[in-house]
Amino acid sequence: MTATRKDTQRPAGERERPAGERERLASERERPAGERERLASERERLTERFVLMQSELGGLLYEMAIRDHLQLDLLVERAAAMQRLEAELRALGPKAGTENPELETSPRSPC
Repeated sequence: MTATRKDTQRPAGERERPAGERERLASERERPAGERERLASERERLTERFVLMQSELGGLLYEMAIRDHLQLDLLVERAAAMQRLEAELRALGPKAGTENPELETSPRSPC
């Protein structure tokens, strides 16, 4: 009978992390609590702003469409502003201790 070491086994579904990611996660745990809270609140504020901008962009498109008067330059300008905000959120993700910023950055439209 071969004994297995429990400390080397990972829970089902958990992947092995690359060394760089393990180091980053360890450094995130060492951040002062106040800084983690500040970063989390900043992330929440930016996420709420993104959701509002997304809703406003949809409403703007709807209003333009029902009036048959699309202004693509304005829509592109608003979409670019959303992309800048999304970039801020992605950059903030690792600093705020988000393990996978690609999955948790911003809400996605079901379209």
